[in-house]
Amino acid sequence: MNTLPLQYQSLKAVLLHMDPNVRFIISHRLPPISSTEKVVPLRIEELDLGDLTTTVNQTTYKLGIYREYKKGEKIPWRAQRYNDFGGFPLDFDRFGFEIFPGHNALNPGDVSLPCPYNLVSQVERDTVHIERMHRTRLKFYQNVLKTRLGSENVEISDGEGEDTILEHYYMSLPIEELERHIGEIYEDLQPFECRRFNLKPPFVCYIMFTITSKSHKEISLMPYNMKLHEAMKDLNSFLFGGRHQSIQVQKLQLSINGTILRLPVGFKIETEQLKGLNNLSMRHDAIISMLDKKSFPLKSVSFFADDEPDFQFSDMGKTKSFTAMDVNPEIDLFSILKTLSNQRVNLSFYDSDFEIGEYLGLVQSWIENERPIGTCYSFGIEEEDTARQILKLVRANVEGAKRSKRCVSIPIRNFARLELYYIPMKSLNDSEKEEFMYYWWPDLVTSIMRGINMMYTEYQNEKIPLQYESLKAVLLYMEPNVRFKLGHRLPSIRLTEKIVPLRIESLELTSHSTKINDTEYLIGLFQEYNPGEKVPKAIQNSNEKGGVFGDLDQYGFFFSSGYFVVEPGDVALQIKSDVTQESMDDSRARREREYKYYLQRNEEAFAAKLNPEIPHDRYNRFIEKSVENLEDSIDLYSTCLQPYERRRKNLKVPYVCHLQLTIKSEGNKQTQRYPYEMKHYVAVKRLNTFLFGGRRSVIKVQTFNLSYQRTTLRLPIGFRISTKQVKNFDDITNRDRAICSMLDPSSFPLDRLHMDLAVAEDFDLPWIQNARILYVGLLPTDDFWVLGTLFNWRIFFKCDWRDVSIQECFEWVSEWIENERPVGSCLSFGIVKEEAAIEHLEMIRSRVEGSEVSDRYISVPTAFDTRLEVFYFPVKDLQNMEQIEFYEKSNWIMKLKIAQ
Repeated sequence: MNTLPLQYQSLKAVLLHMDPNVRFIISHRLPPISSTEKVVPLRIEELDLGDLTTTVNQTTYKLGIYREYKKGEKIPWRAQRYNDFGGFPLDFDRFGFEIFPGHNALNPGDVSLPCPYNLVSQVERDTVHIERMHRTRLKFYQNVLKTRLGSENVEISDGEGEDTILEHYYMSLPIEELERHIGEIYEDLQPFECRRFNLKPPFVCYIMFTITSKSHKEISLMPYNMKLHEAMKDLNSFLFGGRHQSIQVQKLQLSINGTILRLPVGFKIETEQLKGLNNLSMRHDAIISMLDKKSFPLKSVSFFADDEPDFQFSDMGKTKSFTAMDVNPEIDLFSILKTLSNQRVNLSFYDSDFEIGEYLGLVQSWIENERPIGTCYSFGIEEEDTARQILKLVRANVEGAKRSKRCVSIPIRNFARLELYYIPMKSLNDSEKEEFMYYWWPDLVTSIMRGINMMYTEYQNEKIPLQYESLKAVLLYMEPNVRFKLGHRLPSIRLTEKIVPLRIESLELTSHSTKINDTEYLIGLFQEYNPGEKVPKAIQNSNEKGGVFGDLDQYGFFFSSGYFVVEPGDVALQIKSDVTQESMDDSRARREREYKYYLQRNEEAFAAKLNPEIPHDRYNRFIEKSVENLEDSIDLYSTCLQPYERRRKNLKVPYVCHLQLTIKSEGNKQTQRYPYEMKHYVAVKRLNTFLFGGRRSVIKVQTFNLSYQRTTLRLPIGFRISTKQVKNFDDITNRDRAICSMLDPSSFPLDRLHMDLAVAEDFDLPWIQNARILYVGLLPTDDFWVLGTLFNWRIFFKCDWRDVSIQECFEWVSEWIENERPVGSCLSFGIVKEEAAIEHLEMIRSRVEGSEVSDRYISVPTAFDTRLEVFYFPVKDLQNMEQIEFYEKSNWIMKLKIAQ
C-alpha cells in the first residue's frame, strides 16, 4: 500500500487540533517535522509550572535524581521512596552530600519568583555541627530501640513536661518505625564517612525523567552529566522554545514551591485564567513578564491572600473575577472590598474573626456607591448561625430591607435591588466549590454568603423546553452519574433517559455498592445512638465509612438476611453447599470466644503499658502495640461482645438504625438516610433497579470489575452489559454460568481478562481460551503447566510469591516450540531474583539445538519456520501502567515471544 506524505498545510492543520503532549512526542520522534510543529500555535487547557515539574493538561513531566545502588548494597527506605516517586529533588556532590548549584543561577529566559522565606533550606549539609546532630539522634533512637527490645529496664517518668511527652511518644512507636529512623540516620551519615576516607558513595546517580498521565507512566534514566536546573531548562526549551507565537493557555498555575522557573528565551503565554498564585505582590512583575498583552483583561485570578498588597496590583482591577483563598485575618479586608471594581469576588477564610458589623458596613457602602448589575461578592462562612445573624443585622438596620428564609432583599433604584443571601456548600457545582476549597482544609466551608448587587426585578428567564430528539442526543454523551441525577430530580425525563443507550467507562459491583466511573453508591445501616449514650469508636468508624453492610437483629448481631434469597434478576456468586444456618450459629459462638480472648490479651498489654511493674505475660505480642492502638482494639472487641451481653440479659439496643445511601466521588461525599423499613439486600436491589432497570438496550461498559466476593449481586431483571475488559474475576469455573448471564454475546471474544485467582479447569472455558489478552494472578503450583498450553495472544502471569522453576519454564518453552502460535504471541511472567532468569536461559541453551545467545536473550527455532525468543528485563523498564501495577512485587520480567 502506497502512503502519501502529509502536505505542509495539511500537517499544520492536523497539528493545530492535536493534543499538545502528542505533538511533543511526534516532534521528538520525527525531527524533520519539529520546525513545522514550532510554527503551529500551541493550545493548552491547563499549564502548571514548577521548579522540577511541568504539567501540560493531565500529563506531568518531572525531573529528579535516581540513585542506583551497587549490587549487594541494601537500598535505604528513604532512597527507595524517592526512586519510586520521581527521584530526589536536589543535586549530589561526589561524596553524596546534597548541594544547591542552581539556587542563585539565573540564566536568560529564567523567571525568578521571589519568596519571603526559603521554602527549601539552603544551609550547608556537610558541617561538623550537622554530623554531631545526626550522631546524637542516632544514639537516642538506638537507646529507645534497646529499651523496647527489652535489653534494658528503663522507667518512664509520670511527669507532664515536654521531655516526658517526647519520651512517651518515642517509646510508643512500632519497632519497625524505630528501625526505619535509624536506617535514615545512617543514610544521612554516609556522606561524612565517604568524605573522611575519600570513598565514593555506594550508588550511581542518574537524571530521572518521568512522564505521568492519567493511565500511563514512562520513566527514562540519563547520565548525570548536568545539574537538575540545567536539565529542567533543556526540558522546557524542548517543550516551549523556538515558538513563533505566544502559547495559548486556558489556565496557568504556578506551583507554590517554584522559586526559579527554568524557561526558554522568549517564553510568552496568552491566557484567560491564573490559578493558585502565592506571594502575589512580590511575584507580580515576574508573572506579568510571562503573559502576552492579549491576556488582559484576565477572565479570572485565584490567589492565596497573605497581605494587603496582594489585592492592590493594577492588573487585578482589570480582572472580571478573582478568588482570594485563605485570607489572612490581619488584613483590613472590608476596607479593601469597598474599593474594588471587579464584577465577581470570591473569598475563603481560615479561622476568620471578622465581626458581623463589617458585613453591614459593606452593604451600606454598596447602597451608597452604585455598582453594575450582576456584581457578586461571595464569602465562605463556617457556621450557619453566623449567616443568620448577618441577615438579621442587615434587616434591622437598612430601610426597606425585606427578609425571607435565607435572603435579604434591598431596593436600590428603579428596577434594581441588592440581595444578600446564603446557600449550603453542597448545593454548589464543582467549579463553584473549587473557588472556596482551600485544599489543605477541604471540609472547612459549610455555607456561602453571597451578595448580588443591582438585579432588575422585571427580568425573567424564558426557558425553552429541550425537544425529544435533542434531549436524546444530549443524554447520549452525558456522564452517566449526571444522567442518574437528572432522572431522579426530573421524573418527566426519566423514561427518555432509560431509552437512550448508557455508556460507562468503569463498572464495579459488590453486595452493598455500585461504582460507576469515579462515583460510588453504597447502601449501609447507620446506627444513631440515643442522647446521652457514648458512641463506641468502632461504631463511629463504621458510620463514617457508610454503615454496616448487612442487617442487624434486635440485639445488634450482624446477619445477612438475603444470603439464602435469590430473586428474579439477582446473580448468585456464592457457593452455598457448605453453608447452613447451623454452621452460621456455630461460627457466631466461635467468634464470641475469640473476641473474649483478644479483649483479655489487649487489656493485659494495656495495663502493662501504663504500669510496667504489673506482672504480665512477656510472650504477649500485643505489648508491642502503641497505647492508642491498644485502646482502639479494646474498644473494638468490647463493642463486638455487646450483642452477646444484650441477648443474655434480653436488653434493647441503645441506638436506632437507618438505611443510609452514601454517594462518594472525587473530593465529594453525600449521605441520605431513610427509615429502616426494609432489609439491606432489598434496598441494594432498589438502588440498582433505579440505576439500571427498564433500559431498552444493553449497557455498554469499557471495564467491568467484579471484586473478590462470595455473595449475591442484587440486579434488575434484564440486566445485561456489553464489555471487552473484565477484571478481578476468580473461581470462574464454579461461577461461569452466573458471570456469563450478565454479559451480552457482543462482549465475546474479550479483549482483556484479569483472573486474580485461577485453576487449570478455568482455562477449559471457551470464552477464556478466546480472550485476546490474559492476566493471571495466583495459580496453584500443580497447575503451572496449563500456561504452556494456552493460545491467547498475550499472557501475563504474576507469580510474585516464588520464582518459576527451571523445569516449569522448560515445559512452557517445549510446548511453544512444538505447537504453532501466531507471530507476536507472548507469555510473560514475573521473577524476583535475577539468578532464576539466568538459570532459565542457560537451561534452554544447553537443551535446545540452534540457540542464538546474547545478553539476557536467547532465540531458538520452532517446528513452524518461526523462532521463539526468550529474554528478560527489569520491571522498571516497563512503560505500560497496567503492567507496572500488575508486576509491582517482581524485579524482573521474563518473556517468551514468537518472532518471524
